[in-house]
Amino acid sequence: MKRFFLLWGWLLLFIVGCRSVPNVVTVLPDTAHIDNYGGLWLAISTEDFLAAGFQQADVVKLSLAGRTHVMPVVPSFRCVKAGSPALVTAKKPELPVCVTIFYGDAASRWHLAEKQETTNGGKATWKPADGIAFPLLVDIRLQRKGGYADQLALHSLQRSNRREDYPELTDDAFANFRPVVIGRIAPNRLYRSSSPLNPALGRASFADAAARRVGIQTILNMADTEAEAQAMDGAADTYCIGRPTLFVKMSVDVSQQNFASDLARGLRFLLERQPPYLIHCKEGQDRSGIACAIVALFMGATLEDVEQDYLATFINYYRIAPSSKSASLITESLRDNLKTAFGLRSLRPAKLQQAARAYLRRGGLTEAELDQLAQKLATN
Repeated sequence: MKRFFLLWGWLLLFIVGCRSVPNVVTVLPDTAHIDNYGGLWLAISTEDFLAAGFQQADVVKLSLAGRTHVMPVVPSFRCVKAGSPALVTAKKPELPVCVTIFYGDAASRWHLAEKQETTNGGKATWKPADGIAFPLLVDIRLQRKGGYADQLALHSLQRSNRREDYPELTDDAFANFRPVVIGRIAPNRLYRSSSPLNPALGRASFADAAARRVGIQTILNMADTEAEAQAMDGAADTYCIGRPTLFVKMSVDVSQQNFASDLARGLRFLLERQPPYLIHCKEGQDRSGIACAIVALFMGATLEDVEQDYLATFINYYRIAPSSKSASLITESLRDNLKTAFGLRSLRPAKLQQAARAYLRRGGLTEAELDQLAQKLATN
């Protein structure tokens, strides 16, 4: 009899413990709740999600369309490794939570929807994938309380958008504007920066002034449609708005063919026109960083040189030390992206230039165009 009550006691504790595990059920209402990058905006506010017992750094199991995904709860998609999923809470509690993949596309990778060519005011439209009917039920359950705390501390980088907060930086460094002169890329051929048009980061005027000073002739804008760019406050008065520009609102998922195709289209636009060239997105760190890394490797740069150029953005924005753990995570993210893009398990130095060339060929550039691009970037 004592054993009987002891057994029931343990069973009761198990039931109570299960009931105390945070768990919410919500929906992904329709394809209109999928953003340009394949992020899924659920029908639950950040406030209600946190009120259910979840916290930053918790690890959760998310069940959706017959599949279960494990991910941390974080304040930004940057708080996970490249290619990893995250449940992102909003800064404003009334806004919904978002399920996304850093440098990825959750809607496409999880076979929920297909991105359409047509756009509406710059916003991507999506079509439900075969066998998928919206709304989709989403079940979120706690797997490990605080299980991502150590990693979140390393990933939680903070920056300011005020010029006065960076007295140690030049105006160019504050704008993330710099030449890409690695491998066989000659000086005054290729530059990268944050947006010289978008005033949201407080850096546009500095990036535009730098572009004017070095005489930028041709621009690849990887962040905006032409209509969006022209509608930005102050854009009509900038130097860059008057330069020949290809507007390609690119994704950030290097595993998708459209990234390779859009990059190839952008490079074709550049090689048909005169340098100096400027490649930028919004912040000049993700899409621009990967694009410039691939181009530099194509031009014979070493992986170490590419990593240093990529890391310079984060040193400028977030004041991280080059030898810090955060720096290691950032360069690891770059390597993961390059391995994904090139379809390689490891980045062997002898194969990188060949792999970058093959990637650009896969995007649509011909051998003749690649030779022309190399000549444009390497000659005076």
